[in-house]
Amino acid sequence: MRPQAIAACLAVLCIASGAARSDDLWTRATLPSEAEGARHLYEENMRLGDEYAIVAASDSTRAADRRRLALRAVLAFENAARALPDAAEPHFRAGLTLATFFIDCERPTALCNPGRMLRREAEQVIAHWNEFERLAPLDPRIDGHFLFFRAILHTRLGTPEHVEQALVDYKKILERGDFAAGSGVNGAVPFEDWGTTYSNMAETYMMLGRLDEAIAAYRDSLRFRQHTPYYYGLAVALDRDEQGAQARELIVTLGQHAFETFQAEVASGGTFYVPDEEKYYYFALAAEALGHDEPALRYWDRFIQSGIYPQFQARAIANRNALARRRGRP
Repeated sequence: MRPQAIAACLAVLCIASGAARSDDLWTRATLPSEAEGARHLYEENMRLGDEYAIVAASDSTRAADRRRLALRAVLAFENAARALPDAAEPHFRAGLTLATFFIDCERPTALCNPGRMLRREAEQVIAHWNEFERLAPLDPRIDGHFLFFRAILHTRLGTPEHVEQALVDYKKILERGDFAAGSGVNGAVPFEDWGTTYSNMAETYMMLGRLDEAIAAYRDSLRFRQHTPYYYGLAVALDRDEQGAQARELIVTLGQHAFETFQAEVASGGTFYVPDEEKYYYFALAAEALGHDEPALRYWDRFIQSGIYPQFQARAIANRNALARRRGRP
């Protein structure tokens, strides 16, 4: 969701929460004073959070003020959550505000850069949305879009624990297809990107060294979309699974134009890898298969020198050395 859309979204949320605040006066009158005070504190902070977020999203708000207001909105929602620990809504809105202003952007802004995710803010979004899901597991907003976005955050954070959690979210999307697809509640857009879900899940399996499952998931992704990055992911998984001949044959079948298209998509950020140096394995394998030996050697060297994914370093070194021997190189 973009900052331009958050005002409308929060306006709808304010209407809904306003309706909730006009509940049975007799019930409110019989609340103990301490509970009534907590409810009042909750409602006041929810109102403040909504107002701060809406003003922050205004096109007339300066960047410095937008950051300050967005953080005030998050703080207000967090105060509301502390006032009523069993309330799920503050966690949803806190995560939504952080994601909208600091993470989910198509081009760089003063607050957000799509090529450089803010780690602390991403961890905060995950923490709030995990708590939201725990407190309201059947909320219709926990749909495919919600789970997919959270999985991407987990993947980009990149620790083994986060990668495992990304896999959990991808499985939820696929296992609860009717739930994840969205029912159109509150104008929700149905989730239909099954190909990318399978492909991302395959990449997640590969990050965890589970190659058989990665290969199967890449093949599933190709049932939904014949997309070059999916084919390249399958090729890399096959090569790492000691099926190098089949991997290279697949790349050759796709041809030179597909390689150029793939590189352009990676350069634009449309396809990304974690860590970024992972792309060199893909480039090296493709360049070698297509007969570009010198670039392939450079790409193999870059991947090896990065030291990432120790479980795949031996395979990369073997590929590099075999190519070097064919070239008469040390």
